[in-house]
Order: sequence, then structure tokens, then C-alpha cells
Amino acid sequence: MLRGDWHAVMRLHPFAPFFALVGVICSVVAFLPRGLAERLAGQIEVFERKMKIPALILMVFALFGLLRMLGLWYLPPLPQAKGIFKKVSSAVGNHNLN
Repeated sequence: MLRGDWHAVMRLHPFAPFFALVGVICSVVAFLPRGLAERLAGQIEVFERKMKIPALILMVFALFGLLRMLGLWYLPPLPQAKGIFKKVSSAVGNHNLN
């Protein structure tokens, strides 16, 4: 996402930009004076109640999760294990945990 490859971001996880935006907003609000932060939180709460955005995001996120579980969305390949993880992954792959 930071490299500007938005096609890959949307293909791997279309909610990444949303979560990044929420993270930035939370980080900024954490450094605001208390009164300003409370006022902003109140405005966001009023907006959420009027627009029903949290319910919509939850429904779309659940649908996305269902699509991924059913294999109807791109599943990124797992990277090759390195070090101790390579030993564990080969043992699990061979069903030999000794």
C-alpha cells in the first residue's frame, strides 16, 4: 500500500486502506487536547448513528470473510519458512512432530 500498488492491495485485502485510515485517525486523536478529542469523538458518534456506517462495514467485512473462506477471493501464497519455522513447517507437513 505504501508503494502505491493499489491493485495488489485491493486484491489481497480490500479493507486495508480503511483500517489504515482508522489507525491514522486514532493516532492523531490520541495527541489532541482532551476537549478537542471529546468533541471530535462526539461528532463521529453522531455521524455513525445517522449514516449506519459501522453496520454496513460489519456486513461487508463478514461477506468478504465468507468469500475468502469459500475460496472465491484471492488467497495470497504463504512465504517460504525460514530458520526454526522451516523445521516446524516441514515436520508438520510430514506429520512428524518429534
